Amino acid sequence: MNIIAGEFPLKAADELAYHWLGIEVGSIRLSGRLASHMGVAVKRVKNGGPAYNIGIRRGDIIRQINNQTITGLESYRKAIWAAQVKDSVLLLVQRGEYGYYVTLQP
Repeated sequence: MNIIAGEFPLKAADELAYHWLGIEVGSIRLSGRLASHMGVAVKRVKNGGPAYNIGIRRGDIIRQINNQTITGLESYRKAIWAAQVKDSVLLLVQRGEYGYYVTLQP
């Protein structure tokens, strides 16, 4: 039997993030001054998951994963895929006007 390595489908990172960290995200849809900010918006948080237990809630914005700037869904998915080999994940989260770092230990 021959096995051929293929490229990881980035969209699968969404499911990985939900099962591993307990978060589902989407694109930021804002207008005005805030539209220029980068990141992804938290759409759903799994009760009892690592993200829920650390205080992440629906509506929060994820700006960085492991010090990698998140510019949208593609960079989020790449960062999630890269982070899965680590023992913890460092997120820069924005809620309202305030940003804070949290460490998730899935």
